[in-house]
Amino acid sequence: MSEKAKLYLSRGIKIVCILLGLLFFVPAFTVSCSSQSIDVSPVHSIFGYYSTSGYSGEREVISNPAPWVIVLIIIPIIVFILWLHFSDSIKKHFWVYIASAGGVLVDFLMWGVFKNKVYAVAAENYADVEEQFGYTYSMVLLVVLAVLVVIHAILVFMPSSSGQNIKVEEAE
Repeated sequence: MSEKAKLYLSRGIKIVCILLGLLFFVPAFTVSCSSQSIDVSPVHSIFGYYSTSGYSGEREVISNPAPWVIVLIIIPIIVFILWLHFSDSIKKHFWVYIASAGGVLVDFLMWGVFKNKVYAVAAENYADVEEQFGYTYSMVLLVVLAVLVVIHAILVFMPSSSGQNIKVEEAE
């Protein structure tokens, strides 16, 4: 049962990472002011938001580019690659758990920073902000990812049910 559970948890971690990567392209917030509304997604925030005004076609800067937002997709990709590469020999590579947990924490914090930036720009322009599918499900999936990593670590490194301790093998 334990080996099967570890396999399913490992697959679940990879699936959650893929879903987090996909949610990077989904609108996370809707910013609305009077009759206009803009869907804000992390991928569009990298390049900034512009508005074309009047007949002249001049572009007005709504939000400056935020290239740091790329971290929101890079972290799930890195965690996915780690679990893809080291899932067979995970006992030898305890650092994968630490990197995964750290990645989840950093991604969670970066989503918070992104949310604060969106709210700050909206407040400057006297606009309202509404959280959308992308933000809400990213937060939920980050919590799920953290739980899956912790449960997997417990199954790998805790004593087995037969009373024998599982020893961490040294890396070669």
